[in-house]
Amino acid sequence: MTGLFENASFGTVFQTKDGGKAVYICYIPFNNLHKLFVEGFEYPFLYHADGKRRGNGKYARLYGAGLDVVKQM
Repeated sequence: MTGLFENASFGTVFQTKDGGKAVYICYIPFNNLHKLFVEGFEYPFLYHADGKRRGNGKYARLYGAGLDVVKQM
């Protein structure tokens, strides 16, 4: 693992671009993605190592890049 989530473990809190919180769940080595729960959503999202949310999907389409992770809190 490299990038923004390098030292993350279960429960690590991150801040999204729009100021919300995201809680780290796990790293998925099969596709090199990270799974996080984002404040205000009932399903977790997948993220690339640089903090960009993977995919768009109808579930969070209206929020665009505001759900990208920018820093660890």
